[in-house]
Amino acid sequence: MARLNRPASSEHAMPKRKSRLTLPRKRSSVQRTEKSENASRKDGTPTFEDFEKFRRLRKIVDYDHDTVKDKGKMEHVFRVGDYVMVVAEGMDPKKTYHDWEYWVAKIMALACNPAKQTETYARLRWLWSGYDIRSVPHCDSVVDHFGRYERCLSDDEDIADTACINGSAHVMTYNDANLAQAPIPRETFYMRECYKKRHTSPLFVPTRCGLCDGQYNPDELENPMHYCPQATCGTWYHYDCLAQASAVGEYDTEQHHSCGLLLSTPDHRPPSYSRKKKGRSSAKPADSLLQEAATLKLGSALSFMEAQARNDLVELAQQQIVRPTKDGIVGNAAHVLKARSWINQARSSSGLSVKQKKELERWLDELEEAMIDNELISLSSKSRSPKHELWICVNCGGPV
Repeated sequence: MARLNRPASSEHAMPKRKSRLTLPRKRSSVQRTEKSENASRKDGTPTFEDFEKFRRLRKIVDYDHDTVKDKGKMEHVFRVGDYVMVVAEGMDPKKTYHDWEYWVAKIMALACNPAKQTETYARLRWLWSGYDIRSVPHCDSVVDHFGRYERCLSDDEDIADTACINGSAHVMTYNDANLAQAPIPRETFYMRECYKKRHTSPLFVPTRCGLCDGQYNPDELENPMHYCPQATCGTWYHYDCLAQASAVGEYDTEQHHSCGLLLSTPDHRPPSYSRKKKGRSSAKPADSLLQEAATLKLGSALSFMEAQARNDLVELAQQQIVRPTKDGIVGNAAHVLKARSWINQARSSSGLSVKQKKELERWLDELEEAMIDNELISLSSKSRSPKHELWICVNCGGPV
């Protein structure tokens, strides 16, 4: 099957299968039985039973990879365990498609027909899109927060001709509660959910908006999520929810709010914030942070840095923590919190050691291109303006 290029097109509906693709329908709403798995197929695709017979033959026991050629005669090698894009039912070979319009599957096994070894087949485990699981009972609510490139790991398998494979798919696992999550570029497949026995469940405990209880949809670029990193909080909010709640506190200027953001880290404690034996504080953390931000002076804490590097570090530390960003769906939390940590460490009585200063310099060098291209700020036009709203956390009062 020739590889199809991928410009824009509308979401793909799935009409009746073209038999020449030898690809069985993904049975999202059909209960599989032993009879249906082993029944003969009119399109020539082997049954599960025949497929296992092929694999048991000695001469193909070690058959663990295959190669397909696209229209430009470029070879694509795939192996057991790889994720692949599969030509969906009804796709026109003359048209071009986005990657997200293809079906995505994991290769569980490969085999060839011993009678005709040019015929190779793959046992595929499907990764369902939100579109695929919309018809599954009790799973329709999952679709609300599914992005175009999001897939749900299922336990549904089929046998398919390898000619239906259109190339490799890079699939990442996304734990949206992990602030140290590895970056996931836009237009990259990712998984947050798994599907088993007619229901879905999260691979990780998902984070929810502190106001509407909704989950994060990376495709909602004009409704990014903002994060409160206070040690006693850690709450995410949709932009629209903050706006509707008029979550504005006593930060009277943008500079005051930016200083509050710079000081907001999970490990920061304002000077006037102390704990009593029973765990209660002598002053509200948010009030203490408000006062400290009003008088914040970096002084000579960063004097060892060149002016441009110092300005870049402070600007990054004062960014709102949001997702998605231009860089990808994970957001800027890891980088912004790291920048704030560097500054707070430099302001401490011990300051930064020579080794730490060199490490900071290397870290900034690695981020230089991302900062120049503004990849660590929100894609939303609402959150990109220089005069951003002076939001506070509804839960704890800290700046977000």
